[in-house]
Amino acid sequence: MAVTIATRWRHCRRADRGRIHAGLRSDSWHGIGAPKNTPAEIVDKLNNEINAAIANPRIKARFAELGNMVLPTSPADFEKLVAEETKKWGKVIRAANIKAD
Repeated sequence: MAVTIATRWRHCRRADRGRIHAGLRSDSWHGIGAPKNTPAEIVDKLNNEINAAIANPRIKARFAELGNMVLPTSPADFEKLVAEETKKWGKVIRAANIKAD
């Protein structure tokens, strides 16, 4: 068994990270977005409220029970993540000639 995340995952401590395919990394993540032209003050307020909510020990514990890691971030960092993931998986899709049905 192996996992493709960069850190040990508490639900799969014995899994081998990267030994089979060194450098392979495939994280699963979730985020909340807003329409492109949403005013910055609204985005910042949403971000602050969401980060405060996921910092709540009860909410954080529930996410952990479901096998998730809570990683609060900024709108700029989330935008960067989406761009990087789009670029990375776009290369895979093009190289494998994957087409949507």
